[in-house]
Amino acid sequence: MSGYDVINNTVLDSDTAILLGGGRHNKLIGNKSIRTQLPLSFDARGLTWDTASCKPGNEFEAELASYDFMKPPWSTRYPELAGIFEDRPCTPTHNVVSDMVFCGLEQG
Repeated sequence: MSGYDVINNTVLDSDTAILLGGGRHNKLIGNKSIRTQLPLSFDARGLTWDTASCKPGNEFEAELASYDFMKPPWSTRYPELAGIFEDRPCTPTHNVVSDMVFCGLEQG
């Protein structure tokens, strides 16, 4: 899960407000979580329970190669893909989490 923008949302009376399962280049900005047990869950599943998806030759790598991502239009629209396998594969990097508001957190 990469490249998502979750901006200026309000989550009210929920168990989990935002769940981000690793990924890269995600932006979580200005969201409000009111009366939730877990306002933000952000894991690194590629480094823990989903390591099989990160092995060389995996399905993601094969699918990405099928798009010829090192050439336009992919290389110009997504320049960060050029070094994806050298930049700590499966590590959630280059994410932004800012200006989040958590109110009335439940103790669980």
